[in-house]
Amino acid sequence: MKKTKTSSLTFVQWLIVLLAVAVYLFGIPAAAWLGGRFLVNADDVQAADVVIALGGDAGFDRLEKAAELYHSGLADALIISDTQVEAFTGQDITLFMRNAAKDLGIPESDIYITEVAANTTYNEARAARKLMLRNGWTSCIVVTDPFHTRRARSYFRRDFADHDLTVYVTYTAEHWYRPSSWFMSRRGIMTTQTEYAKLFWMWMTGL
Repeated sequence: MKKTKTSSLTFVQWLIVLLAVAVYLFGIPAAAWLGGRFLVNADDVQAADVVIALGGDAGFDRLEKAAELYHSGLADALIISDTQVEAFTGQDITLFMRNAAKDLGIPESDIYITEVAANTTYNEARAARKLMLRNGWTSCIVVTDPFHTRRARSYFRRDFADHDLTVYVTYTAEHWYRPSSWFMSRRGIMTTQTEYAKLFWMWMTGL
């Protein structure tokens, strides 16, 4: 654990230096673009056993992208994280997402819900890993928001490393978040600040 913290701090310091250089050479807009672009760290998606739509999907953007990947033949099944959060409809958001997945054309037999409730990305990775191992799956595509890709990628790859599982992380291109202009809206500013705070917490604690 001590080794991990040292490496993380070095990485954070490197990022701060890079942003400072960008401000000095190109001004605040360039540094802001770099700060937003750093959060977006997706993979070139390849065929996998299953696609995972992470929780917190208020607009169902993640689910729609997951369904798109499923129908394109890049995944044979869908995993939905059991977040146990009540939706605005008054029903469990997990069940609401399962019904939405069926409406998007995914057969119920190909829809799986994690057996362990998870309300953080750290726990979602662990829950997905347990379900994958139980079903004999060795690869997955994780769908999340653009700004969340770096943190999700870190959590899943770290959790999967000792189990010979492969993960690809992607996002929907139609998402509202844009690395080049996040600082032009209150929503973008708040989202970016929150994500960096969560990244820092992950690097410091591993959780």
